[in-house]
Formats: sequence, structure tokens, C-alpha cells
Amino acid sequence: MATFEQTLDRTQKILEKWSEYEKLQTITVIRDVLGRIALFLETEDEISDSSIDDLKQKFQGDLKAYFQGNIYKSGGKQSDLLKALIKEIERLRSPWKETDGKKWFLLERAIAKKAWVDCRFQEEAIWPYEKAKDGETPKVVTFYSFKGGMGRTTALAAAAMVLAQKGKNVLMIDTDIEAPGLATLFLDEDDVREGTVDYLLEAALIPRKEKIPMDTMLHQVTDPVLTDGLRGKLFVLPAGKINDGYLQKLARIDYQDSIPDNMKMQLSRLIEEAIKNIKKICSIDYVFLDARAGFHDMGGVVTAQMPHGVVLFGKDSRQSWQGIELVLRTISTSQKTQPFVAIVDSACGNSGIITKEEEDNFTNQAYTACCEFYYNEDDLLPALNAQGEVHSPIFVPYQSILAEDIQLYSDGSIQKNERVSQLKRVLLGENYQKIGNRIQSWFGEEESFIYE
Repeated sequence: MATFEQTLDRTQKILEKWSEYEKLQTITVIRDVLGRIALFLETEDEISDSSIDDLKQKFQGDLKAYFQGNIYKSGGKQSDLLKALIKEIERLRSPWKETDGKKWFLLERAIAKKAWVDCRFQEEAIWPYEKAKDGETPKVVTFYSFKGGMGRTTALAAAAMVLAQKGKNVLMIDTDIEAPGLATLFLDEDDVREGTVDYLLEAALIPRKEKIPMDTMLHQVTDPVLTDGLRGKLFVLPAGKINDGYLQKLARIDYQDSIPDNMKMQLSRLIEEAIKNIKKICSIDYVFLDARAGFHDMGGVVTAQMPHGVVLFGKDSRQSWQGIELVLRTISTSQKTQPFVAIVDSACGNSGIITKEEEDNFTNQAYTACCEFYYNEDDLLPALNAQGEVHSPIFVPYQSILAEDIQLYSDGSIQKNERVSQLKRVLLGENYQKIGNRIQSWFGEEESFIYE
């Protein structure tokens, strides 16, 4: 078996002896955080899959544990996710050497993206859907947007309030630790001391059998103006306190999940412990996860691997639809039991007014995307105008009040009380009620409209 120091030289020698070596133009050697080798090979001539399999066997026989198992190649039919991965490889790799007229590149940290590209029908949700539906465990729902600025976090807060209005207890967790914002909606910055980042750091050091104190991480929403009329309770677990030490903490969390399934296990531990802590006050009905936009590893875990359902935000633009399609494909094929999905056209319309044409265009695009990337081709496809299906979008028109700073807590002054009341009326309005109703329908809970 090769040592870490030998892997690069042995990789070159294996390739130079390969029967298809002369066809290669560019070779990218990817070495992950464990030192394992993967390859991206570029050529103008087609290389058969059988030849690639033969090359994999040579690497497995020589490098053994130091071969990561993946060999990507240019050309041929490629999935959109593979194209995105290759594009990222090309962006991050560095020139290494040139031999025999071939350019060699080196990428010294693998682009894992495991949760996005390597979990086909393998994952289990954080706990079985049937247990969540029966109320034995909370229902876990992730809010995700491919691009930032889609109103995802605001919608999560609104949907939580909608369910609390109906008597449900909701825990909101900020897993968007690179761009946190959930806590700012409900808490004054002086009230935030620790959060998701701190827990994950502790979890890496403290055995699972030991409890991690969460008293300074969990917050119950208690502002009287906001909670008036909400029969259920709301809880927030922030990303952490944004200060000079936050970046140092963030820098020590390995998004690449170098230990298999470690990130999912630690996030599951976080959720389970938070629920146990809140049990002293009440049981939790729903856990809402605010996911990082884009193809980040943590975002992939909480979007594709853990939830029972995903609320997916986008706009009617080419860039947005490309992202929605990739995410739909991942969500639909990541778990053994396909998670539910709701597609939201967020902050849409001209001055908040959505035309019939706009609705039809977005619905048609959603239907096309779902037929190609989400619906099972062996099943009877729903009709285009069917309601409550994945492709049946929820439209949330642009509202200027939500484009301003959103603070759902007051200092007790008349002005601040009125501001919170205004925001509350908007967030409990018809559009966000529809998101809450759709989520409840996933778990067999009767839809109840409480429009104000």
C-alpha cells in the first residue's frame, strides 16, 4: 500500500502505464483531507466506461485505501450536478506539471459535496416519516433557496408563526452559519451568546453519551406583542454570536465531512438535544431548519439527507430554475423515502401584484422541472392544474415592509409595538398561511385557513 508521500508519484506512474494514456490531454489529481486520490480526466477522444473501470481497479490495487474511488471524465452524457462539480474542480485546481505534452493539475482538497452528489436513494431522514406523522417525533422541514435574498428566512419565521397560531410548538434552527440571520428577527443581539457553531465545536470534542449544555443557546420567543394570539410556542436556536471570535469558530468546522456521515450525525445530535432541553417546557411539533443558500455541504445535509419535507424558494429566471432543477433532482433521489417539496415563487410580481401570465409561466416551468427531476416516471403524473402538488407553486408577492429591517420584538414603546404588530399581520397573512397549510398537509394534518 502506498504512503501519503507516495500517492502523487504512484498516480502518475499508473496513468502513464494505462492503455488510454495517449488520449489524455489534461489530468487533474484531487487529493482530499484524508489524502485519498480522485481524478478528473479531459480528452477529445471518447474513453469507454469499461476502460475507466479498468483504471479504477489498477488504482485500487496499488493505492488501496488512498484511492477515493472516483474518476470523472470529460465528454459523454453528464448530469447537471456532475457538470457543476467539474466546473468547481476547474475553478479551484492549480497547475502542477507538464509531461508528454499533457497538462497536470492538482487540487489538494477534495470537493466532497457528498450530500449533493453521492447519496442516491441511500439516506434515511433524521427519523422515520411515519413516526413524525403520528406525532411520536417532531416533523422536520428545511427551508432552502439556491440563491440568497429570496426571503427564505422571513418565510420560515412566518410559517412558524402560522403553525404557532394553530397551536403547534415550533423550534427554528439556523444552520446558515456562514450568513446567519434567523436570530436577528426574534432576538436582540445582546441576548445571543451561543448557537449552532458553538454546539458543533463542542460535539467534536465531547462524546455523544455526554450532554452539551444548551441553556445559553436556546431561546423561547416571548415578546408579548408577537406572541399574543399564538396558541403554540416558538423557540430559536441561533447560529451563534457574531463577534470577533465567530470567524475563528467557523474556521474550525469541517464542511467537507471528512469523517463519513459526521456532519449529519452531529446535526442530528444537535436537534435531538435541543428537543430534549425544550421538553421541560413543552413538546416540539415541528423543527424548521434554515439552510445555507447554494451548494454547501451543511446545506446539502439539512436539505437532502435529514428532512421530511423541503420548502424550496426561487424566482422565474433562468439562473433560479437551473438551481431549482439541480436541487429537485438531489432531493428526489437522496433518501430512500422521497421527501415532500413545496416550490415558492418569492417576492414576485410588479409592486406585489402577480398577473395571471406570471403565475402560468412559473407554474409551467415548475411542472416541467418536476416531471423531469422529481416525479417518478413510472407513476401517473398529476395534471398541470392539479392543486397541492409539488409543481403547484405558492406565490408570495413582494411587500415593501418586508424589504426593510425586520424585528419581531419590541422595547415596549408605542412605536415599536405598532411596528411589530404591522409585521405580524403581514407574516400571518394569506400567502404565508398557504406555506403553513402545505407543510401540514404533508403530515395528514387538516388544512385550516386563518387569514386576517
